Amino acid sequence: MQIPASLFTYFLPTMKTSILSIATVLAVGVTPILAKSCDAPWEWCGWDLLRWGNYQDTITQALSDAGQPTDDRHVEQSLFRCLDTDNGNIKFESFCSNGCSYGGTGDSDDYCS
Repeated sequence: MQIPASLFTYFLPTMKTSILSIATVLAVGVTPILAKSCDAPWEWCGWDLLRWGNYQDTITQALSDAGQPTDDRHVEQSLFRCLDTDNGNIKFESFCSNGCSYGGTGDSDDYCS
């Protein structure tokens, strides 16, 4: 059985539009998750920033700028001040040698244990 050419000319553009629409919705829906910024002016543990958004490079740069080691322990167990909510800029505050603890939700800082 042969499919009439008129069906291809009708369905092919519709399929391309549908695929493009789905891809657009997925891209727009994922972007806010990847671009989540810390809330200023609170202090955040490195591990909490990593959980919150894509902060690996930002944390490493903040540690390096402060003359601190950039190993996993320093990345995860250091305290950072969120400088601005719009861009998610942070500044190294201190290394928590006994661990960095979650301060809770709302208006509270994370803190060194």
